Amino acid sequence: MSWWFSKLIQQLDRMMYVAAAMTLFFMLYLWSVLDSASANAGHVMVQIPAWPLFTLAGHEVYQLAGGGIAQVQEGALLYLFSVQEVQWLQGLSLVSECVLWSVVVIGLIVMKHRMARRYGVVMALLALQLLLPSVYGFGANQDVNIGRVLCQLTLLVLGSYWETRRYRMGNRQSATLIAYASQTGTAKRLAQQLSKSAQSLVDLRCVSELTAQQLQNYRKVFFVVSTHGNGEAPDTAYRLLKDIQQTPSTALDTHFSVLALGDRTYKTFCAFGYQLSDLLHEKGFQRLLPTQTVDRMDLSAVDTWWGQVCQLLGIAGQPVALEYNEFTVTENSCLNPQQSERLAYRIALYAPHAQYQVGDLLAVQPEIDGVAQEERLYSIASCADEHIELLVRRHIREDGSVGVGSGYLTDLAPNATLKASLREHTNFRLVGDVPLIMIGAGTGLAPFIGFLKQKYAWHSQTENWLLFGERYQEQDNYFAEDLDELKKQGILTRMDCAWSKSDGVYVPSLLQQQAQTLRHWVEQKGAHIYVCGSRVGFGESVLAVLEEILTTQQLHEQLHTDLY
Repeated sequence: MSWWFSKLIQQLDRMMYVAAAMTLFFMLYLWSVLDSASANAGHVMVQIPAWPLFTLAGHEVYQLAGGGIAQVQEGALLYLFSVQEVQWLQGLSLVSECVLWSVVVIGLIVMKHRMARRYGVVMALLALQLLLPSVYGFGANQDVNIGRVLCQLTLLVLGSYWETRRYRMGNRQSATLIAYASQTGTAKRLAQQLSKSAQSLVDLRCVSELTAQQLQNYRKVFFVVSTHGNGEAPDTAYRLLKDIQQTPSTALDTHFSVLALGDRTYKTFCAFGYQLSDLLHEKGFQRLLPTQTVDRMDLSAVDTWWGQVCQLLGIAGQPVALEYNEFTVTENSCLNPQQSERLAYRIALYAPHAQYQVGDLLAVQPEIDGVAQEERLYSIASCADEHIELLVRRHIREDGSVGVGSGYLTDLAPNATLKASLREHTNFRLVGDVPLIMIGAGTGLAPFIGFLKQKYAWHSQTENWLLFGERYQEQDNYFAEDLDELKKQGILTRMDCAWSKSDGVYVPSLLQQQAQTLRHWVEQKGAHIYVCGSRVGFGESVLAVLEEILTTQQLHEQLHTDLY
């Protein structure tokens, strides 16, 4: 079943309602005109044919010798329809008939598709019962019974409603599901694109909304999942994962396949995807296709897997193309020009109608010599809709070459445009106006600038503590003016910096020194901790210290990480 035909089936009930509305209007208009003419009869004698064109509720309508159509009673002309009126009524009747015949044809064609067979037959029969000569029998000396027509219209509308409801609920519960587990929004966005290609046949849900029992209500389940951190499941997947683990192993009729997103530069490449696939198979779910890995959103790998899925579903699959919007560069300045290798840039962008929340990400699609490259994710360092700021490190590889994404962005001049897309980062958003402990290193400072500016916009009175690490105080003090202003406004309550080259101090050391204060903020003030920066070195060390200071429950409920 092709995508366009699936969409057409979804419109059958609307087509029925439109036809019913036009028929009802047509009938009521004729009835009101003829009944009013009888009550205000002005008798003009005319020569009439032997048989009426049709009779409606006892009112006889004839086609006169001159071609006109009129209501005549006992040789007296009661109402003469104008040419425009006749054409308009005939057109309305014709359109209504065409719509109903279209429903019949589509209903008969769809009979060959098992999942929609009953729906097609019932809708075709409902349309046919209205197409009987008793309704559209004009011109055949037909006596049209207005009461019978109203009953037929009622049957059509109610029958269409209930059968459509049954069909959609049946599809939802017994057919196919696309389930996504996303940490930064990439898996969610890809799943939405895949669902769009087959939305008449699939349901789309986040794994956080599902249980193991609900998975068994579907015949086929296709997972789109990312791997978070050091081979871990995304936060949204923990509850379902635990539920599946507690489910007894038994042979099930549900078939599945996993599309696992990841980055081959990590040792734990697509680890959660493999873990989920093995667990489902162990519990009795039937593996439909091998687990497909995707390295840094390689769409060719996605297309390979999706093509197989579409073949199994019997639909015409379309190549996956992620949508990007156009952003305009308004500022691009280097914040530490004294550096020779670790240059950091503040890049301001503008896009009308762009909306986001602090903590969200911007996915940028670089173009090199006109060829689109794999997208890169960047934290947003601002809070105002339509205006976006980034803090980007110009990455220099060991061989001296410049990183694709960072090189592309930092080379853009003001007024240049780029393709990008906003990504929801729900697990790194503010949970409300609560006290914050923000721990970042290098460009990991970016989201915290957005957090603090959002707090300023809220006129917040809660305390906020920033622990920031970089190399040189004189060169790498990013967003210094912004932070000074936020201190003056009382938004940034406390700031501790670790300058590894200037002072030999690192962020984990700061945390150990401030362990008692940090524990007090979490336990007594209800502060939430946000950690952003490189996972290797910084992130791993910070998490190790936090595990020493705080309880497992506190880490689970009040810790948010964005490590890359």
